[in-house]
Parts: sequence; C-alpha cells; structure tokens
Amino acid sequence: MRLLLTLVTHSDGAPDDPSLQALAFARSLAPGALVHAVVIGPGAADAGLGLGTYGAVTVHVADHSALVMFAPDAWARILVDLAARLGADALIGPGSEAGNEVLARAAARLREPFAANCIVATPTETPTRCEGCGRRVPGGTAGRRAQVEELVRRGPAARASILVRS
Repeated sequence: MRLLLTLVTHSDGAPDDPSLQALAFARSLAPGALVHAVVIGPGAADAGLGLGTYGAVTVHVADHSALVMFAPDAWARILVDLAARLGADALIGPGSEAGNEVLARAAARLREPFAANCIVATPTETPTRCEGCGRRVPGGTAGRRAQVEELVRRGPAARASILVRS
C-alpha cells in the first residue's frame, strides 16, 4: 500500500490551514493510500491532535529544544529521514512559504526535482507539464523518473506542495 508523508506546520499548538489543505490533497492524490503526518517543534504534540479527522492515520511528532526556531534544513532532514524509514512514496507539505522552503530542501537532499505554482498535480510515472505554471517538471537524475508538482487551488494560501520519490 502506498504511503504519503505530509508535513504539518502549526502555530500555538494548532495546525495551520495550508497544512490541513495539504492533508486533504494527500487523501485525494492516492485514494486508499496511508497518509501519515509529521509535526515538528514546540507545540507539535498538541497540533497533532485531531489530524485523523483530516485523513492522517498516523501522526509523527518531532520535538526537541533545538527545534524551537524554524530551521528549514533541520526540518527537511527530519522529513527525509522519516520518509526513508517509513518507505514513503511521496512527501507533501503546505504550500506556504515555510512548507515550500522545507519541501525544496528535501528535494535537494533527495536529488529529486521540485516545481512550484502549478494549478493541478496529477500522479504519473514520468514528469509532466504543470497546469497553470507553464513549466515542465525536470526529470530525475541518473535516469530515475520523478514528478514534483505543486497544487494551487483557487483562493489565498490554498495550495499543497508535493515531491514524488522515484
């Protein structure tokens, strides 16, 4: 069964709207897939409560005194390491500034492509053209096939980023 790992950002112990939209996007991307959420930093445990309502079957919490401030490199490392341990098929995150920064750094760590500002993301085995941004998603390295797109729904901050691992 496919596993999608979704980054959930939060404030004051509550998940933000773009993260909840990312969870909804993960559910719609691969019906029947297991959707896991990862919440990082102080308040993560509180923010993780109730994420099952939005489709998360498991919530992973990363909290440490070193994670008090937003550190995109550290968050990307946490996300990539957890994805490897779980065998995640895709990493998904909120289409916010923080979510995009973490997913872009995760893509760099994985040496996988990442594209932003697309209207629709369609899972395929090969790179496709993003609707709305007019750019092609570049191919993976060493002949690997990968697709990364960002879904942007209508309305402010209504988007989710995705990185599909090859």
